[in-house]
Amino acid sequence: MTFSRALLGTNTIYLRRENPMKPVTLEEYKEVGPEFFEKYWYVSKELGEGTKSEDILKVMESLAGLVMKKRADDKDAPMGFNKTVVE
Repeated sequence: MTFSRALLGTNTIYLRRENPMKPVTLEEYKEVGPEFFEKYWYVSKELGEGTKSEDILKVMESLAGLVMKKRADDKDAPMGFNKTVVE
């Protein structure tokens, strides 16, 4: 079994790959495409008409990094009876 390393901003993700030389199939694109394009078109709309694809992808990468940071910060939040209730 082999592993590949994907870099996303400052995050490193290790992915298990069964065959590193196997091409990505159309079925695999169809499986992940809707999630990707939902995010892509959201960012594109926020940046406005005429934004280059390269810029949209850079912003998507930055947003993914912020999401990861927020998840880590939320994980460190107080739990149980020590939580502060926000009303």
